[in-house]
Parts: sequence; structure tokens; C-alpha cells
Amino acid sequence: MKFLKTISQTSAIQTISVIFEFAASVILVRYLGPLSYGIYTAVFIIPNLVTGLGAFGIGPSVIYFSGRRTFNLWAIFYFALISALFLSILYLIILYASSGLIYEYVFTERIELIYILIASLIIPLNLFNKFSRAILRGLGKVNAFTLSSMLLPTLIRFILILIFIVLLEAGLEGAILIPIFSVFTSSLVIIALVIFYLRNMDDKSGILRIDQIKEFLAYGLKFWIGSAIKKSDSGIMLLIVTYFSSLENLAFFKLGHSLANLSAKAKAIIDIVSVSKIVNSDVLTIKNQFPQVLRFIVLLIICLVIAGNLLIKPTIEIVYGIEFRESINIFRILLPALLLLQYVSIANQVKAYTGDPLYVSKVRSFGLFTNITLLLILVPYYSIYGASVSILVANLIMFFVSVYFMRSFFEISVSDLILFKKKDLNLINEILLRARKKLRA
Repeated sequence: MKFLKTISQTSAIQTISVIFEFAASVILVRYLGPLSYGIYTAVFIIPNLVTGLGAFGIGPSVIYFSGRRTFNLWAIFYFALISALFLSILYLIILYASSGLIYEYVFTERIELIYILIASLIIPLNLFNKFSRAILRGLGKVNAFTLSSMLLPTLIRFILILIFIVLLEAGLEGAILIPIFSVFTSSLVIIALVIFYLRNMDDKSGILRIDQIKEFLAYGLKFWIGSAIKKSDSGIMLLIVTYFSSLENLAFFKLGHSLANLSAKAKAIIDIVSVSKIVNSDVLTIKNQFPQVLRFIVLLIICLVIAGNLLIKPTIEIVYGIEFRESINIFRILLPALLLLQYVSIANQVKAYTGDPLYVSKVRSFGLFTNITLLLILVPYYSIYGASVSILVANLIMFFVSVYFMRSFFEISVSDLILFKKKDLNLINEILLRARKKLRA
């Protein structure tokens, strides 16, 4: 089964990527310490928020129309590059013009202005990276996408940390430059891969017509509403934590969040593969196969939560140091929250890429309203613990909403969406077998 084969191949690539990412985080955190790691986290909050909010759904549109082969693929590629260039210039002008206000009122003069300006350079790189890799996903080039978008930047980041942080001892300044160089390199590779896969297609000079651009943007904007809610949710969360708490507490929160997110990447393997599967399949095929995928995700969530709670205390105290002990409980709260979000993500994809992009905004709106409300109530009094609980409650609500909508879409019972069945063991056995063969090769 091609779907299982792709999952096993992606699992092998993702496993290597997670190993390098974990090693990189250990070196970075231990060399920087709580204060510098907090500053490092803070300066990228706004650039990442701008990238997420300002993409206007162009990435999902690229995936959808590339997968369906609705428009000329070269025309989609050119439009994506031009859009990334235009938006990059616009956002950099706005951010540089308002940098003084950000320095004074957002970070309350606790972070040097030069760090904020340097970190903003990642905005154009993120946009080019996001729009280009979307074509790879739409074309179904899952392994190429995983290698160029996950393994390569992670490997580059690890090498740069060894050079800038360990050998050159560049400290915080070097740490801020590392993501910029990493995303820049991976963006060049992704663009080269897209050109390679499109090289044999006719009409390389094609451009989207006005009516095609309208259709392209109309779909993207519908998807963007839900995506913008997601990005604003996480970005606003970090800004609230930064404003109401210390930079050291932000570092503890970020480490717990990063480790929980790293654990959630075990499920993200299915997330990556599922997009290509959905955009290249008919609705009947999706309805036949994806309930089993959703049940498998629930089982995976349970297993990862148990394993994570057993391993996190020795991991933090031995690997990162006892000064980051506060991150232990943050991880324990956030791990189920972020894993549940991955289930929500798959459910969103099923609906969005079968012609209902507005569904994403419906589900996300429940989480956004809950999270922002609880953040403003809890963070001023309970700091990073309040933020963690807020995320957990919001994601639980989105999970239940997703299950409710998926029950109607698949026309099956709730138990068929969340309770693992004996026949599903075949899925696990095949995935593990293929992953083992791939790792040995």
C-alpha cells in the first residue's frame, strides 16, 4: 500500500531529523542559559507571527491547485515567488518603521533593538520557503518535502550551532543568525527541487490569468481565516507570556513547549503524508481510509503522553540542567495539548482539501476564543503555568469539536473515530516493518 510505504519512509527521515533537532536544542539551551534563551525566543515571536498571519492562504492554495493540476504549475510557481517577494518587502518596511514601538511597548526595553531588526530578516525567507515547499506537497513529493523542509534545515542548524555557539562562542548574536542561515539554505534547495520536478512540463512561460488569480486567492483566503486564527493564537500566547512574565520564565515555557512539540512530531509524520494523500484522492477513498488513521492517532497520543511523562524529568535535569526544572511541569501540561492539536490538524485537512476550507476557521475559532480569554485571566496571576493550562483547555475543546464534525463527515460513530480496533494492528505492523527496512537501508 503506497500510503503505508510513504509513512514508513517519512518516519525514517523524521526520526533522523528529530535526533538532530534534540541535540541542537540541548547545545543551544545549555550554552545560552535561561536569560539569553528567553531573548532568543522573544525576538522571533513577531517575525513568525507576521509570516503566519501575512501569507493570506497562498500556501494552502498552492497545495490544493498543484495537487488538482487545475492551473499551469509553472504559473503557480511564478505567482508564489512574486507574492513572496511583494509581501516580504511590505512587511519589512512596516516592521522596521515600527521597531521603536515594538522595542518600547512590546518588549518594554528589555531586548536590544538590533536583535529585533536582525531577527526580522527571517520574514522573507519564511515566505519563500512556505510557498515553494507547498508545491512539493501538492505534487505529492513527500520525501523530497521532508528531506528539504525538515531534515536539511535541522542538520544545517545543528552544524551552525556547533560552529557559532561552540567553536566561535558567538553567544546570543550567533544564535539569532542561525535560523536565518538555515532557512535561507533550505529555501534555495526547495526552489531548486521545484524547478527540477517541473522541468519537463510544457509552457514554462505561463502566468495565471486574472480569473485564475481570483479563484486562487478566493480559496486561499477561506483557508487563511482558519490558519490566521491558529498563527495568531500561538503568537499572541507567546507575546502575552513575554509581556506579563520574565524572560527567564519565557525560556522555561519555550523549552517545555519545544520538547512537547518535538514529541508531537511522531504524529506529524502522518500529517505530512496525509496532505498529499487527500489532495490526490477522491472523497470516497478518503472516507474509507482516514477513520483508521484518526484512530491510530488517538492511540499514538496515549502512548506518547505516557512515555513523555516517564522520561521528561531525567531528560530535563540531566540533559538540560536543573536550572530548567520549571520546564518539566510545563511539558507535562503541554504534551497532551499539542498532540490533540495534531488530531485536529488531520481533521481540518480532510475537510479543507475536499472543498470546505472555511471549516478550519470554524474549529479554530473555538480554540482561539477560549485560549485568548484564559491567557488574559491566568497568565498575570499564574505566569507560564496559566499559559500552559489555557492551551490544554483550548485544544481539548477543538478536539471535541473536530470529533463532532468528523462523525457527520464520515457518517460513523464517535467510537469509530477514537477507539483503536484489533484490525488496526495491521496498520502499525506494516508501518514499523517498512520503517525498519528503510532505516537498515
